[in-house]
Amino acid sequence: MKLVSHTRILPHELLFGGFLFITWARLIYSTSFFNPASLMYLVFIGANLFLIVACIKKETALRWKLRLLFYPIVTSLTYLHLQTALLAIHRVGTIEDGLQDALLQKIYGVLTLSAKMQSLVHPMLTELLSLFYLALIPYLLFAMLSYHSRSLELFKTFSIGLFSLYGVGFLGYTLLPAMGPHSAIQGFSIPVEGWMLFTRLNSAIVELVSNKVDAFPSLHAAISTYLLFFDRVHSPKRYKFFLVPCIGMWIATLYLGYHYFVDLIAGFALAAGAVFIMTHYAISHGKEMEQITTRN
Repeated sequence: MKLVSHTRILPHELLFGGFLFITWARLIYSTSFFNPASLMYLVFIGANLFLIVACIKKETALRWKLRLLFYPIVTSLTYLHLQTALLAIHRVGTIEDGLQDALLQKIYGVLTLSAKMQSLVHPMLTELLSLFYLALIPYLLFAMLSYHSRSLELFKTFSIGLFSLYGVGFLGYTLLPAMGPHSAIQGFSIPVEGWMLFTRLNSAIVELVSNKVDAFPSLHAAISTYLLFFDRVHSPKRYKFFLVPCIGMWIATLYLGYHYFVDLIAGFALAAGAVFIMTHYAISHGKEMEQITTRN
C-alpha cells in the first residue's frame, strides 16, 4: 500500500540536488575529480539518488523517513563545508579574497543602513535583539520535530518548501559569498560587554558556527518567514508565539550587522518562492495543506 503518493523526484530534491551538482562541477573544474571536497559532494549526490530510487522501488515508512531526513543532515554538513569549498573553487588562500561584500554594499546604496543603526546601539536593545536572532535555532528545531512526528505527508510538504529554500540559498552563498557589515565595514562595532548574556552567547555562536560566506541571501529571514507561513496554517499557537521574535530577528540581522538590507529582501523573496513551490505542488496533486492534517 502506498504511504505517500507521487513518489517521483520532489521539488526540493531537484533544487537542493541542483546546488550539490553545480558545486561539485565547479569543484572538479577548479581542482580535480579526486579532490576530497569534490568526492564529498559526489557522495552526497549519490546518497540522494540512492534514497530516492530505493523509496520509489518500494515504499515503506522507514524509506520515506530516511529520504526526507537526509536533507537536515546534508544541509548542516554542506553549510559547515561551504567556506572550504569556496576556497577551492576560487583558488584563493583566504576567504576574504573571494568575498563580494563590496558589490552588495553598492546595491541600492544599502551600505549605510546597518552602519546608521549604530546610533541606536544600547546594551539592553543589543541584548534583546541578540535573543531574537538566536530564536531561529529553537524555532526551526521545534517545527521540524513537530511536523516529523505528526504526519509523514505533512512532513513531506513541509520539507519541500524548506529544503527548496536551502538549495537556492546555499547556491546564493556560493555565487555571491559575503561576510556582512559586521566584518566588512570598517569601524562597525556592536559592543559586547558587561552583563549581556545573550549578546555574548550569540556572538560566540556566530563566530564558532558561521561559515563566513553566508550573508546573501539572509536565510534567517527566509527560514523564519517560511516557518511562520507554514505554522499559521498548521500550528497557530507556535505561529503566535514566534511572530514577534521573528520580526525582532529581521531587525536584528541589520542592527547586529550580519546582513545588508538587500540580503533581507532576497531572503523574503526566497521564502515567497519556497511557499509557492510547496503550495503549488500540494494543490497540483489535490492535497491542499488544510486537507493534509487537522489544524492544531
